[in-house]
Amino acid sequence: LPVTGSAARTVPKERMRAAQLAHRPKDPLCEQSIAVAQTMAGVLGRQEDLTLAAEEEIMKLLEGKWALVTGSSRGVGQQIVKGLAGRKCNVVVHGRQPENTDGTLELLKSSGVQVHRVSGDLSVPEGRQAVIDGVCAGPGHVDILYNNAGVRSEWTPIWEVEAGDWLDILQVNLLAMIALCNAFGPEMKRR
Repeated sequence: LPVTGSAARTVPKERMRAAQLAHRPKDPLCEQSIAVAQTMAGVLGRQEDLTLAAEEEIMKLLEGKWALVTGSSRGVGQQIVKGLAGRKCNVVVHGRQPENTDGTLELLKSSGVQVHRVSGDLSVPEGRQAVIDGVCAGPGHVDILYNNAGVRSEWTPIWEVEAGDWLDILQVNLLAMIALCNAFGPEMKRR
């Protein structure tokens, strides 16, 4: 039975998470990925807090790698590819239509890295396959997959969202991510 009332003990979230992490098996690739992700979060969110040594380490990790950033024709995705290119990471720019990525390609012209463009509507299987095929025809692989593309409905209470809207959201926000992870993940792990 659950304990409630004054006998209930609250465990701070940080301690609970630390205990969970302590009991999971160690995977060097996973540990490195977590470290890179935490560092990238710092780079993209609080660059002034990074030390020069951390920035140099990020540069070493990213230099010459290929990153696919979905939804990088504008907004946050565009800023992500700009930040990666600034750290000497080659980028695959994605938009639903090729012409949607023209502005991003223009921004990256002077970056000194290789840039490849792919297009495809991630809400349909054919569009997801077009993105996969475009990467295979271009750089041939990716080292970093940033599933940035996403859709949302207008803010509505959850019980008022129509089933068709949920399907549209899940096609891009979930199924596209799964398809791209399945396509590129095994090779990323092998490398």
